[in-house]
Amino acid sequence: MKYGVYGVGRIGRIHARLVMDLGSEISCIGDDLQGALDAAVDELSVGCDTYLDPAEMIKSHPEMEAVIVASHTKDHARHALPFIQAALPVYLEKPLTDDLDESFQFV
Repeated sequence: MKYGVYGVGRIGRIHARLVMDLGSEISCIGDDLQGALDAAVDELSVGCDTYLDPAEMIKSHPEMEAVIVASHTKDHARHALPFIQAALPVYLEKPLTDDLDESFQFV
């Protein structure tokens, strides 16, 4: 499978490495912070495109078959929604949100 990963801090990099170790490809990564993207590219030794916006990842990578969202809990819904609207399977790290009202709005 060809995965995208949005949120490539510590846990996002762990998930990316697990997916790669299982034989899947990381086709692109994203994060709100350029520094996190730079660190992930170095640590994971991936030569994939990087993005600061989920919508740009989707637009630029139609081959992406699924995405891992491992950003901060407060950003989960905002980051996951574009992928869900694009009908991509999403693995969401931790809870959907840290706010019950936001969770109901998302659903």
